[in-house]
Amino acid sequence: MFKKISFVPNLRLLVEAGLILCVLVLLISSSTPTQAAPAALALKPASPQAANYWYTCSGIVDVSVFTNRVHVQCTAALPLPGSPVMTGITYFAVSSADSTSSSRFLSLFQTALLSGKVLDVLVDPTDTSGDSWGCLAANCRILVGATIFP
Repeated sequence: MFKKISFVPNLRLLVEAGLILCVLVLLISSSTPTQAAPAALALKPASPQAANYWYTCSGIVDVSVFTNRVHVQCTAALPLPGSPVMTGITYFAVSSADSTSSSRFLSLFQTALLSGKVLDVLVDPTDTSGDSWGCLAANCRILVGATIFP
């Protein structure tokens, strides 16, 4: 009299299709580049509000952690094309007030030091506001970003 309708195979097909769609969305979003190469950014400031420029750290001398900052010391800061020359600036630091950010920078510094890879830093050469937490205006600039190249 009544026909028995089976929903289980249809439900399974629907769940499998949903899982495949989720995996595809994750794969597509993770393969999309989110940042331009530092050399391209050096040609103009990173944003209209800031004058951020890229510099190559020519030889890491020191990576240090203090209660108020994390810093890297370079032999010299070589400007990438389009960046102004900075004389006497060999330290680049980030405040420890933001522990997540300072931990990320420390990890990047250590990786560059131990692997011997090139470290590029993004800074505003005119920003000397880090003086209060140990990034001295005479020889240090506040880090906005950093990257490692082979």
